[in-house]
Amino acid sequence: MALESGTFINSLNASNPASTDGLGQADDHIRLIKSTLKNTFANVDAAVTATEDELNVLDGVTGVNSNDVNILAGAAAAGVTPTEFQYLDGLTGNIQSQINAITTSGGTSNDNSITLAGGNLLETGGTFTLNQNTDETITLNHSTVAKSSTTSSTSSGSFTVVDTITSDAYGHITGVNTKTVTVSGGSGGSANDAPIGFTAGTGISFPSTISFTLNQNVQEQFTINHADTSTLSGTQSTAGQVIKGITVDGLGHVTGVTTAYAGGQGSGLFYGGTVSVSIPSGASYSYVVAATDAADSRSGSGTSNGSVTITKGTSVASGGYYMYSYTSA
Repeated sequence: MALESGTFINSLNASNPASTDGLGQADDHIRLIKSTLKNTFANVDAAVTATEDELNVLDGVTGVNSNDVNILAGAAAAGVTPTEFQYLDGLTGNIQSQINAITTSGGTSNDNSITLAGGNLLETGGTFTLNQNTDETITLNHSTVAKSSTTSSTSSGSFTVVDTITSDAYGHITGVNTKTVTVSGGSGGSANDAPIGFTAGTGISFPSTISFTLNQNVQEQFTINHADTSTLSGTQSTAGQVIKGITVDGLGHVTGVTTAYAGGQGSGLFYGGTVSVSIPSGASYSYVVAATDAADSRSGSGTSNGSVTITKGTSVASGGYYMYSYTSA
């Protein structure tokens, strides 16, 4: 009976044992199989759950050890994606060395100098580099602009005013020219102290004379009143009255109002011996009473005191007719 020898699975001969071999060496074959399996999977002490596809991923990988796998696992755990791993494709040297080797024209990439210099009417300034590791403060100052000034002066009736102002191209005042102005005094005082007076005209009254000067050093207050040109306090008409006339003065102020009665008339029948009619007080009135006997007719006139009594004649029966009228007083 053929019985091979070996340490690992690759030493096993798939043709053994032959079909003609006796059963006496079957146990030797079984022990050989067990021995090669244990030698091949020496550190496997639990179930291996990887599929054949997962195991085949490692097909062709050479020179990989546990440190390599641990590095990849740590990078993945830190969030590195497969796309980011692909960025390394094609690199043949140290990345940092390649970055450090990058240069720009005119100097190194992080140490060019920037200079701020004062231009027109600006001065000082300063320089800083692109590789500053500390804060830098650069100050630009405005240059001193030459100027000329003239002091103002005053005297009695004279004072100094600005005549002309000159400036440079940037709008800075470079010179001020002044001149003296003299104000001649008028009659009654100096140029800045002439008295001003007010005189009350028609329809105007002052409590006292109003006068002040042009050189007042305190506030002054004067009161100007409308003169009392009329003693008229108002006119109220009574029933039946109208305004008859209005009197005005030369300034158009109302100085008087007259009223009068507009007049009226009425008629009625007697139901007794007398009848009382209302006629505005002060109005002139007249009345007539018709009678069948002409000698018994009645008439009358006068000035009303507000009520007029009309009496029928003896021949005028109850229900007789009367008429009255009145005119303005």
